[in-house]
Amino acid sequence: MIYYIAIIKDSQILTLKMASGKNEPEGLREDGSTVVHVDFPIENKFDFISSHYWDGEWKERPLAPNNFSRWVDGTWVWDQEDLMNEIRGRRNNYLNRCDWTRMDDNGLDDDDREIWAIYRQELRDITENLDTNIQNINDVVWPESP
Repeated sequence: MIYYIAIIKDSQILTLKMASGKNEPEGLREDGSTVVHVDFPIENKFDFISSHYWDGEWKERPLAPNNFSRWVDGTWVWDQEDLMNEIRGRRNNYLNRCDWTRMDDNGLDDDDREIWAIYRQELRDITENLDTNIQNINDVVWPESP
């Protein structure tokens, strides 16, 4: 009995869906992914996806140490660039939220305008001043918004 259909790419489960009466056959697909029939019940498919990979057979793996690690050749590999992209994205959101302070008719006096300018510069500099050992966006020390 087939319980689930797994779509695998580079040993990772891309999709795990319930089997139906008409299932795609096992094997390599045109897009390079592989279809694998799962012939056993899975209690929680999200836990299964997090804790298993396909290497010709199902194998267990430890949970990812953070959101910026990728499973490569049987081990978790740190991806610093993914973390930096998320940090830049959050930084850009903070900058967008205070763009109004740069407008001529914003209602701020000169002192407040300068305080906001300093804050914005601290945000722009955040990626240059990061500790290189940082592994989580929650570990970033963001400047205080005025």
